[in-house]
Amino acid sequence: MADLGVLPLVLPAYADLLRFMPAEPAHSYTVGEHSLRVVQELGRMRDDGEPENALFRDVFSGIDRPEVLVLAALLHDVGKIQRKGQHGEIGAQMARTIGYQLGLDEDAVSLLAFLVREHALMPRLSRTRDPEQPETVAELLAALPNPDYLPPLFLLSSGAVMDKIAPAF
Repeated sequence: MADLGVLPLVLPAYADLLRFMPAEPAHSYTVGEHSLRVVQELGRMRDDGEPENALFRDVFSGIDRPEVLVLAALLHDVGKIQRKGQHGEIGAQMARTIGYQLGLDEDAVSLLAFLVREHALMPRLSRTRDPEQPETVAELLAALPNPDYLPPLFLLSSGAVMDKIAPAF
């Protein structure tokens, strides 16, 4: 869809993302390209038959709404386009609007907005806290409005992190 120019027609907000280069050095690509690579990484994690990816495949098998996860991957940095404020909060509001425009039901929109808002939560906790400490787990669980949100959050966070550490080509 991106190669054929259809993606910006379906998601008009995405057209700007394909051209927008964020200021922070963590990204080697435009926000749109990074987001497409996260979607690609999610597909690799789901389909890769290597034993070390068994956890990702198992988590994917329990996801009820994989289309919401993919849409969240596409939109997780959409809030950066505004350049002011917390991009997760801004992006969640934008994702909510886009979700309704696409005809998603309230449960799907709520999940989408949560994933976009909190996509950096797990990487942040793993950098700033000991993941094996009960307090860290409690903080993560307290951020979840629904326990079913943890598997897609884990996958989205993993896909975004893997894109950043994968070699550029």
